Amino acid sequence: MEEYYCKECETKNLIDDSEFSSKKCPNCNLAMIAILDNEPQNMFDLL
Repeated sequence: MEEYYCKECETKNLIDDSEFSSKKCPNCNLAMIAILDNEPQNMFDLL
């Protein structure tokens, strides 16, 4: 299980890793981002 976070409505959700294709927020149906405890989430990592 991994924790995901929706930036739009600030919902946190535990999602099973096997559901890789459906990491969407149950409230607003937008893609959720993973909350990684062991490494900081950095915008520049995606560039």
